[in-house]
Order: sequence, then C-alpha cells, then structure tokens
Amino acid sequence: MLETLKKRVTKNLMWRIVISVIIVGAVFFYSGKSILMFVKGPEPITAGMDYDAAKGTYVSFDAQYIVDEYVRQTERNTDTKKETLKNISYFVYFEEDGYFFGIELPSSKEDEMNQYIDDTISWLNGEVDELTNTKSVKGTWTELTGKRLQYYQEQITDDLGEEFLEIALPYYIDTNKVGDRSFVSIYICLAILAVTILCLIYTLIRYFTGSTQKNIKKYIEANPSVSMEHIEADFASASAISSSIWVGRRWTYHVSGISSQLLENKDLVWGYYYHRTGRNSESSLRLYDINRRLHTLAASEKEAMAALNVYEQQQPHMILGYKKELEKTFQKDFQGFLNLRYNRPAEDFQTAPDEPWNYTNPEE
Repeated sequence: MLETLKKRVTKNLMWRIVISVIIVGAVFFYSGKSILMFVKGPEPITAGMDYDAAKGTYVSFDAQYIVDEYVRQTERNTDTKKETLKNISYFVYFEEDGYFFGIELPSSKEDEMNQYIDDTISWLNGEVDELTNTKSVKGTWTELTGKRLQYYQEQITDDLGEEFLEIALPYYIDTNKVGDRSFVSIYICLAILAVTILCLIYTLIRYFTGSTQKNIKKYIEANPSVSMEHIEADFASASAISSSIWVGRRWTYHVSGISSQLLENKDLVWGYYYHRTGRNSESSLRLYDINRRLHTLAASEKEAMAALNVYEQQQPHMILGYKKELEKTFQKDFQGFLNLRYNRPAEDFQTAPDEPWNYTNPEE
C-alpha cells in the first residue's frame, strides 16, 4: 500500500519539478540577461572605459555636476486624454574623464535634481569652490538617438556653447531599466523565482524525509487499535477509483500533491460530485465528515460516480448526491441532516426503498 502511494507521490513530485523548471526557464527567457545583470550588480562608469562597448549594460554612476535638464517625457492616458510627466533627462559632467552624458530619472525626483542643478550653477559661477554632494544612479547605458539626441545637443549648445559637443557622449543612463527590462519586472521575476525555488526545496525536503506519509502515521498513532497491517489489508481489497483515489471498506485513500491522505469511512456523512467551469474551474468528489469538514478529492465525473457507487454499496450511513434542500439542511440543521441517514439504525436501510442519490452539484 505504502509503495503504491509512494509511486503516485513520486510521479506528482516529478511533475512539480518539471513545472518548476518550466517556470524558471520562462522567467529567464522573458528577462534575458537583465536578471543576471541585476544579480551581478552594476558596473561603475570609470575614466577611460569603452563607452560604445558598454551599450546595453547595467551601470552605476555618482553624478556630482548636474548641469541642466534636456528633455521631459510625458505619458498620455487613453481614457482621460490627460498627460502626466513621467521621466526627466539631465546631462551631467564626468570630471575624471572630461565628458558629458545623460541620465534619466522618474519625475518624482524633480525637486531633488533641481537642487543639484542649482549647486552646479553656483560652482560654475565661482560661488562655491567645490561640490561635495553626489547623486548615485543605476540603470542601463543607452544610446541617444532621434529627438532625444537632438534635444540633448541643443541644450548643451544653449547652456555651454557648440564647442562642448565634442566632449558630449551620445549616451544616457536609463534609471528605469536593467538591460531591456524595467526594475518592476525584474523584481516580479525575482519574486517568482524565489517562490518557485523555495516551494520546490520545501517539497523535496518533505519527500525525502518521509513527511508525505505523515498523515497515515499520525492516524495510526492516534488510533492504537489500528495497525498498518489492518490498513494494508483494507487497501488490498479497495476499489481503485483513479490513480490518486482508492475506496476501501473502512478507509478512503487519496494522494493530494505529495501527501497521502486517509479518511475513515464511518465518519463520512455526505458525498457528491462537484463541477464548475470558467476561470476557477473544478471537478471533484466532495466528502463531508461528522465534524462538518470538507474533503475535496480531484476527480472527473466518471471517477466521482464510481466512488459514490462504492459508498452506496458499502456505507449506508452516507447521504450521496447533491440537492439544494440537502445543503440548506446541512448548513442550518446539521443534527437534522444526520438524522436523515447517519443516525438511523442499520436495519432501516435493509427494508427502506432505494433512494435516488445520483445528483451532482450543478455548475456555479
């Protein structure tokens, strides 16, 4: 019995491993090199570096001389037609290498950046000897093209003079991205990876430590009169409903994920097939016990009906099938529900006429 259950658990484990590998692969396929860049960390902008070769990489820079802004990017709401300021681009001076280049930041940083610009102007006018504050930025080293490049060059010319274009690099740091992906998408990808890997590790630990069979072991510990031999004997004559469900005379066995479950049939009071279509589709055998707990066993309609047929033959105390009236009684008058069959003497069912039970819960 344990070997049969373990084989099914092992199969479910393999499926989880495959799904985890697919999820991890999909995350890396979507994020490309971006997530690796983020994990590795940014490369600092240094004097003498090959700026062209750095295109598209994740970089960092401590901007000290922020001269002016050169372009504003707005976003238009398609419903309200309202435009909102999204990003502002600035050009900065890299004193160690004697070059200008751009940085682009969210508009929420505007007040902070304006203060840096004011400090730089004070330095250019000789009002202060040196600047001590720096703005640390991280993002993708991106080539300036089209209108962005045009505005960049025009602003440098207006502020400093055309001759300064010779030392103006046609690049900017896009602080909204790592490689081709936004920081938000990178954080989401990392969260998905973390959850997937942690879940897989947890599953593997449970599997290799034998925790997948702990429910059966706990049941035996809580019921000293029951031995593993009793359960093995019952399982040997049980009806195999599906690859995950077996209905014996004393117990119902099923595998859910990587856990083996054991239900005592004498405690079951109600069972029926449940199905629902749509986004949250479900097809299952629903079983309620004497404590009003619901046990949901994944099953097709054919499998659920096969299980209910076994219960009809072997468990006369159970109500089988779904009716609205039954659900109302179960919810509002549980004792009355038990009196329908569970509390009735066994001899009543030997002479009672057959009761129609094969109703299923209608689609919700």
